[in-house]
Amino acid sequence: MRLRNTQHHVIDVMFTIALFCFFALSALTVIITGANSYQHITGITRVNYNLRTSLSYITQKVRLMDQEGSVQLGSLDGIPALVLYEDFDGTSYCTYIYPYEQQLKELFVREDADLDASSGKSILEIGSCEFEQISADLISVEASDIDGNRQRILINSACKGGTDS
Repeated sequence: MRLRNTQHHVIDVMFTIALFCFFALSALTVIITGANSYQHITGITRVNYNLRTSLSYITQKVRLMDQEGSVQLGSLDGIPALVLYEDFDGTSYCTYIYPYEQQLKELFVREDADLDASSGKSILEIGSCEFEQISADLISVEASDIDGNRQRILINSACKGGTDS
């Protein structure tokens, strides 16, 4: 009779250990799945932030320079750029906004200054940024992130209180 209780006791212990191992494995699986999901979501959020923020930044810069002829397309060291012209106390200055080495950069200089593209201040990490003059007052800006996701906006450059599409 004692042998029979010992067998039941061993089976009870083995069942408890197996149940504990199953619970531990399930908990570990849920934790790993949650961590992977969190990393994926934060990565997407970071990418969307950089892409949307870069386009919003360019839009706001153009709106600040909302005067006839103050917003033009140009280049800096052969790199296509958005050029914003303004005068301070009779001296002309340019703000270049351009992509360089997977960064959106901005360079504020006198119009006659001779600087290269590496001199600009990095704004955000992007894959590329392209500017196109659609009409006399409409500029297309298309940006991509480092993963190749693209977004495009249209900016009405010489219209006070204009809208973007």
